[in-house]
Amino acid sequence: MSDRDNTAEKSEAAPAEGLEGKYVYCIIRNDRSREFGEIGIGGGARVYTVNHNDLAAVVSDTPIVIYDPTRENVLAHEFVNETVMREFTLIPMSFGTVFRSDNDVMALLKSTYQAFTDVLDKMQDKIEFGLKILWDRDKVVAAIERENDEKTSSVHFLRFELQGAMRERLRQGAALRAGVEHPEYRASATLPPAVREALLGDLA
Repeated sequence: MSDRDNTAEKSEAAPAEGLEGKYVYCIIRNDRSREFGEIGIGGGARVYTVNHNDLAAVVSDTPIVIYDPTRENVLAHEFVNETVMREFTLIPMSFGTVFRSDNDVMALLKSTYQAFTDVLDKMQDKIEFGLKILWDRDKVVAAIERENDEKTSSVHFLRFELQGAMRERLRQGAALRAGVEHPEYRASATLPPAVREALLGDLA
């Protein structure tokens, strides 16, 4: 390899040097530093907390990059949150959330301290699900038009799976809520104990 090639390689690598950021997975309530092991995104990065008062952001060190939502990266992000969820109620952060420094993470915790605290209080011993619905508008409209006072044209089922940490939380007594978040309709309810117990039986 020529000296010119060596120079080019060093030049291309230089922007990454010194640009170590913080990848943020979730927010928890914890008033002391905590380590979760080398399980982070990017090949097993060390996962630990950045703390402010009794709040903590679960982070790992990362170059300041935009992460592609590949299967490997998404599973790494989810695995960290599942690991944390075994011990803590958490507020999950969006995939690919990167801050430049510990100070920036602490600034987030300080500026939104009350909001994070309120959400964690509401989520204590509960499990949050994200649900995405894909639909064919023309088929749905046609189904509605076929309805009358005596007949509903169709019944629709939504299906999602409980991950391992979620199942364990249910076994430990966590409540289970179901809800709809839509600009035209918002509703939520805690599932009755009988339904919860039946679900636990199915998961056994």
